[in-house]
Amino acid sequence: MCHPYCANCDEPGTLHCSACNSGFYLELGGFSCMTSCPFGQYEDPIANLCQPCHYTCDGCTGSTADTCIKCAQNMLKSDNFCVASCPANQFEIDGVCTTCHDTCDACWGVESNECYSCNTNPVTGLGYYYLNNECIEACPTGMYPDNTNNTCLSCTENCEVCTSGNNCTQCVYGPF
Repeated sequence: MCHPYCANCDEPGTLHCSACNSGFYLELGGFSCMTSCPFGQYEDPIANLCQPCHYTCDGCTGSTADTCIKCAQNMLKSDNFCVASCPANQFEIDGVCTTCHDTCDACWGVESNECYSCNTNPVTGLGYYYLNNECIEACPTGMYPDNTNNTCLSCTENCEVCTSGNNCTQCVYGPF
């Protein structure tokens, strides 16, 4: 007779199981039935087996890459996945990929002034303009938009408003 945890056993009266009863899981590569599987494995309730997690996971709820609870060493958590590096619109904080501010395409923080590059503005269909690590909708006074590089460039000296480096539309008032 098998141990009560075993559905089948190789040696009656021992914990040397070849299959487990419902609610118990056969250890991976072993012969014992357990109530839960060790970390790095998940409980397969259909086969009553402990199964290995996806190679990117250190802990999981299933066999696929999107079931990770904890990432394997040198991997970063991005939503339910573990990745080698964060996607372009995310950055890493303590092993977790965090989404950039909406205006940023690439960033080092969640604030609007922590951008490396800018996204397209969903309202205008144009890119936000990059200025001092920030992505802005319009260039400030004294600057004009460079639509090729999505940056703000300075107007010429004594020019308050311009449409390009050579086209001043409003001069700075005051002594010259």
